[in-house]
Amino acid sequence: MSSPSPEVSAQQPADATATKLIAGRYEVIRELGHGGMGVVHLAYDKTFCRNVALKQTKVRRDGHLERFRREYRALAAVRHTGVPAIYDSGDDHGPFFTMEIITGPTIADLVKRGPLPPARALALAIELGRVLMAVHAAGVIHRDVKPANVIVEPGDRVRLIDFGACLLTDEYYKAPHLRDVTAEGERWHTSEHEFIGSIAYVCPQYWTEGLVAPQTDVFSVCVVLYEMLTGRALYGEAGGFRKITAAEFPSRLAPLVAELEIGLAGAEDRHETMADLVRALEIVRSKLAAPRRIGVMAVASVASFVLGAVLATAVPSERLSEVAATNDAGNPTERSSEIAAAVPSEFVAAVPSEVAAAVLSERSSEVAAVVPNGRSSEVAAATSATDESSSEVAAASDVAGKRSSEVAAASVTRPSPPTAASPKPKKPPPSTWDERLSKADTHARRCLEKAGLKVSPRLTTIPAGEPARVRGVASDSREASCIREALDRFGVRVAEGQRQHTFFAE
Repeated sequence: MSSPSPEVSAQQPADATATKLIAGRYEVIRELGHGGMGVVHLAYDKTFCRNVALKQTKVRRDGHLERFRREYRALAAVRHTGVPAIYDSGDDHGPFFTMEIITGPTIADLVKRGPLPPARALALAIELGRVLMAVHAAGVIHRDVKPANVIVEPGDRVRLIDFGACLLTDEYYKAPHLRDVTAEGERWHTSEHEFIGSIAYVCPQYWTEGLVAPQTDVFSVCVVLYEMLTGRALYGEAGGFRKITAAEFPSRLAPLVAELEIGLAGAEDRHETMADLVRALEIVRSKLAAPRRIGVMAVASVASFVLGAVLATAVPSERLSEVAATNDAGNPTERSSEIAAAVPSEFVAAVPSEVAAAVLSERSSEVAAVVPNGRSSEVAAATSATDESSSEVAAASDVAGKRSSEVAAASVTRPSPPTAASPKPKKPPPSTWDERLSKADTHARRCLEKAGLKVSPRLTTIPAGEPARVRGVASDSREASCIREALDRFGVRVAEGQRQHTFFAE
């Protein structure tokens, strides 16, 4: 046996004679980890001069050997960088296979330090879901998704490991990577209803009913996401999964809580596929990332209204027309209706008295800054008069109000001159799929609000030639009726196959 490379020899045990050589090319360096059936070693591949992870089975019974073979077959079938690449397999000192070395902390390691920021936890769950989408596409169900089996590489790249509990489905055996489909009785897999995996991360239906489907992994991803967000396990010490509550999370995470509740529900109400879960979490991420700026805009708008009212009271009535003429150059009236519509009525009712008091207390120099050039001295004098005698200000206000009513009456009796502008063309009805779907979404939302029902995201399947199906509600429910009516109203149909849309996602 030749000497190992210098970079590997530093990692070898002190007793060099204890070094084990597998298949004449793999020099075992040290143990990386072990489980109930297998052990993983760091080994040096003398042929390709690289370190590899070498896994061996510790149990030699037929059922366990078949499960071991199933694991490396599954790894070879999945086409995604989120699972370790497999290099070789053989039988020397027992069955073994070698695969890519993956380094980094697991999600379990990260959670030990405390809950993750929601944005990061959501991003890791979405990436984990995408890896499992590729796993399911290969006809493989992992069945043991848990924090200790998810490694996070630099840049938050998610890698899923340990396929020892995986199940190879009929879709696996129909895939083109098997030229001659193996007879069902000769397949290298054990029973679909083996109760293997981690009870704290597998859906209850798996243990009670033997349910094995992609939804099994959907449930596990949601349990892992809950643990990342809260820093604690969802599985209770007394046994069984606790029911999550909105009180455990900040109010802004309400859309995320809603998706967790769906993902942890029974099989009939859960996301049907991993793609459905990933899409739902991506919608939630876009909602949480949206900036909330309406509050600042509303404060500025209300302040400008109140300031205008104060100036109108302070400026002498004979100057009102001149100030108005100066302001017309900036066309501020074109925006007044838009600003008024943007400010919530309850906000307007609460603010004016406070803002008005603050504005009235300012000195003339500060008010003059917002008045057209040449008027500052007049406004300063008017403001001074206001401070000296509130009765005079009230009288000026009455005069201004009287003149305003006279102007309004004159505008009613005087006919408006004809305008040369042509009438605006009517907006064409929505024609594209997205436009019609957006209109249908709005219409269905109004239908539910009129009925006094809670509006929550509803995954809807729109098949060709059949009524739309709404996930999580009865076919004759009001929610389903509102959505179907909206789809018919705006002609949202598919010619063949089916399409899905999540109503009320935003």
